[in-house]
Amino acid sequence: MEYKNESLVLSLRNKGNFRIMKTILFVALSMLVFGCNSAKNAVESDQSSIGTIQNDENVMVTASIGRVDQASDPLSISDVRVKGNKLLIDVSYGGGCQEHQFQVIGSAMISKSLPPVRSIQLVHTANGDKCKMNVSKTLEVDLKELAYKQDAGSKIYLTLGGWSQQIEYVYVYED
Repeated sequence: MEYKNESLVLSLRNKGNFRIMKTILFVALSMLVFGCNSAKNAVESDQSSIGTIQNDENVMVTASIGRVDQASDPLSISDVRVKGNKLLIDVSYGGGCQEHQFQVIGSAMISKSLPPVRSIQLVHTANGDKCKMNVSKTLEVDLKELAYKQDAGSKIYLTLGGWSQQIEYVYVYED
C-alpha cells in the first residue's frame, strides 16, 4: 500500500512541476515573441529615418534686433550669399519628422568702424525632432531690419555665428 501512495505522491509532484515548467515556458516564449517584435519595429524605425531630405523651396525667415546669445539646436551652414536685401543661407540638420523654425537675431550694438559691423545669430528650433534624416534647406532672410540705415547704398558687415567670413550687405531701395 505504501508503494501505491508513493506513486500517487510522485505523480502529484510531477504534475506540479509540469505546471511550473509549462508556466516558465509560456513566459519565456512570450518574452521572445514580443521582444523580437519590438526589436523588429525599432530596426524598421531606424531604417526609415536614414536618408536625405532636400527642399527646393526657400524657407522665409524673419530677422529682428535682439540678444545674440540665444539657445539654438545644432545645424551646419554650407553657404551664405546676399541677393539684394535678402540673405540666402544653405543649412543642413538632423530631423525630418517635425517642423523646424528658424530666426535671425541681430545685435543692437554696432561697431563704430567704417563700414560698421553687426553680429547676427541664426536660431534653429528643432521642436524635439528625434529623427536622423539629413535635411538640407535654403533659408531666405529679409535683411532690411538689420541694415545700418535704410538708405540706398548704406553698407554694413554682418558676422554670422557658425560662418567664418564677414557678409557685406548694401541696402537696396525698393518701391
